[in-house]
Amino acid sequence: MHIQKRQGAYLPHWSSDGRIYDVCFRLVDSLPASVLEKWKFEREDIVITAAQMQRELTEEEQNRLDYLYSE
Repeated sequence: MHIQKRQGAYLPHWSSDGRIYDVCFRLVDSLPASVLEKWKFEREDIVITAAQMQRELTEEEQNRLDYLYSE
């Protein structure tokens, strides 16, 4: 048996030849609206704050935006 570890998304993925896997899908509307609104507000706030300060996004801000858009 050959087990392979792959990196992907935020968790490592383990795979092995000839195995059966369970796959779960998250539908677009599966998150509560309040969570989506919070993420949208945070994304907008990061961009607006940098613009008001007349500066580019910091690396930390860009990383946070990448995370918020990926979720």
